[in-house]
Formats: sequence, structure tokens, C-alpha cells
Amino acid sequence: GTLSGVSDLCCLLPNGKTLFIEFKKQKGGVVSKNQKEFFKNLDRLGFDYFVAYGFKDGIEKIKNYI
Repeated sequence: GTLSGVSDLCCLLPNGKTLFIEFKKQKGGVVSKNQKEFFKNLDRLGFDYFVAYGFKDGIEKIKNYI
């Protein structure tokens, strides 16, 4: 287990960057208050993150990121 709000996936990329990804249902997925707070902390620390709505959306966003 992790703390409430922590992203579903943390990717350590070959370019030395770290990317946090929160996966939600393709339709109706909602970002919680704790997740929003986690994202604020990531922003403050200079990390990149995004919310993916479904698996395909996540794959496309990762491809576009790297």
C-alpha cells in the first residue's frame, strides 16, 4: 500500500526524468482531493505528471512525453 493520493505509476525514464501517472476510468474517472494535493507537491518539486483516462490514453501520453 501507498499513501492516499499517490499516483498509480512512477516512471524513471532513460532521459533522467521522472514521470508520475494517475490512471482513471475512460469515462467518469475523477481526481480525488488527495491526488490534487499530491500533484501540487509534484509541481512544487519540479516533477512531471499527468492523468490518463484509460490505458490507451496513458500509452499515447507516454509516447508523446518521451
